[in-house]
Amino acid sequence: MNPKKLSDFTKNKLIPNEQKKYLIDIVDQQMPRGLKQYMEMELLPRVQMKVSKGISLRTARRWLHKEGFQYTSHKKALYYDGHEREDVVSYWQNDFLPKMKEYKSRLVRYVVGDCEKEIGLNLAPGV
Repeated sequence: MNPKKLSDFTKNKLIPNEQKKYLIDIVDQQMPRGLKQYMEMELLPRVQMKVSKGISLRTARRWLHKEGFQYTSHKKALYYDGHEREDVVSYWQNDFLPKMKEYKSRLVRYVVGDCEKEIGLNLAPGV
């Protein structure tokens, strides 16, 4: 694995097309090779198993895939949650905000950057 390229990849310095190729190479080639090497050099000798030909890259890829390692592409998409619907705006304006205004005197406010210092807790006596 190329440490410089890995560093550039993690710092998002590669161009998008180059990033995609590098990521596919890591998932498709380098991770299976690492698993293959670990299995043949470390794990199997510990359990006194001898591998004559070794584990194939295809087998290592299959194992990784079964464990959930695979290349997937995620695209950003616009999400609408309905906060601009007429009934939602009406509820906020006519119900929620007036009710919150009633509770404002009971709310505790803090100074930004100093959460120990309270300001504005104006409770009437006996409340």
